[in-house]
Amino acid sequence: MIATSAMNATLTVFSDAGEFLRVAADFLKSAPAATSMIAMPAARMLRTPNDDDAGFYLATVESDGAVVAAACHGNSGGALLSAAPDAAVSLIARDMAERGRRPGGVVAPLRECEVFSRDWCESTGASASRRFQLRHFELTSVPAPGASAGRLRVPEADEHALIASWH
Repeated sequence: MIATSAMNATLTVFSDAGEFLRVAADFLKSAPAATSMIAMPAARMLRTPNDDDAGFYLATVESDGAVVAAACHGNSGGALLSAAPDAAVSLIARDMAERGRRPGGVVAPLRECEVFSRDWCESTGASASRRFQLRHFELTSVPAPGASAGRLRVPEADEHALIASWH
């Protein structure tokens, strides 16, 4: 585990997936749909380690005693980032550049992708362009539930076993 501090934030890079999951647990559980892409590879590394795990990048950024960002990057493919403050994303991008990591892309909310790309390019002299945007992080409002067809009724006696089987 290696820690780096900047701007009241501390970046920690983990060599042990179990320690990463322990430190990041509350943060990862706070938004499981958005962070599962980071938590699942780490959990798999813990359960069924394999040769590809060597050199896997797992990092958190803490501010005021709480994790505010998580990231991972395998030995190929893109970097995976959680939603995070700009300063935290900058720490991750600059650290990955200093370590010579070369992600083939970034998967994160759009703002985090833009901050990562900006700082990555500044640190490496590389260039970046948006290839596509999935928008899977962009639920901006809760859709109204649709009307249900039919009506509520008391079940018939012969339907009790069927209803019990649903639970």
